[in-house]
Amino acid sequence: MKEEEFKLRMENALEEAKTLLLRYGKLVPVALMHSGNDAHVLGLSFKDKKQKNEQLSLLKKFVKLKDADAIFVIVESWYVTTDEENLTIEPSKHPMRKECIVVFGEYEDGNLTVMQIFGRKDEKIIFEQKLYMEESISGKFDFGIKNKNKNRNKNLANVRNLN
Repeated sequence: MKEEEFKLRMENALEEAKTLLLRYGKLVPVALMHSGNDAHVLGLSFKDKKQKNEQLSLLKKFVKLKDADAIFVIVESWYVTTDEENLTIEPSKHPMRKECIVVFGEYEDGNLTVMQIFGRKDEKIIFEQKLYMEESISGKFDFGIKNKNKNRNKNLANVRNLN
């Protein structure tokens, strides 16, 4: 998948998530996986950290099984900005927290995270700033797609060297 297509699909995923958030007031975590001409939509359910880790581990295996060329994981989360150096408080319990939609995306040439911060006022959702972070994905959301082509080419070069 080319960078332009990846970024367009990521923006489309975010816009759809915003539409669903406005309609239902919450989001259900979901993964959108692309493999060649195939697309897979996978519902996720994170009741606790253990379950989240188990599902992400299974998702990584599915990405590898399907030889995916891109994946997007969309979740509702918390965002905290503070000058405090001690950030031992969980974001969901931090007094300076803000809600956000997070789209983690990974494809062969890299990864991108988009966060759409929002607030709630009088039962209405108000979208605030949108943040982009390249190459800042956590290990939990590293699905092994990044640099896939480079690794394939390296493996092919090794095979050629054996001949």
